[in-house]
Amino acid sequence: MSRIDGKSFSEHGYPINLAHIGSAREVIEAELYPRTKLEERVFWIDRFSGVLTALTVWHIMFGAIAFFIMKGMK
Repeated sequence: MSRIDGKSFSEHGYPINLAHIGSAREVIEAELYPRTKLEERVFWIDRFSGVLTALTVWHIMFGAIAFFIMKGMK
């Protein structure tokens, strides 16, 4: 029996509501770990792309601020 019911999980199988998860035992009981190599690969790609996106956004934001500060000093 699958725990993916469309209400507490997204269409990709990611949990949406983690309010009831507080310990490692609850993670195992709710089956929130990658079970196949494909799920594990998707997890790591998602993690890496999130970090890369966050760093890029901060870099662009601070670059834009610096640009306008330097433009205002002229």
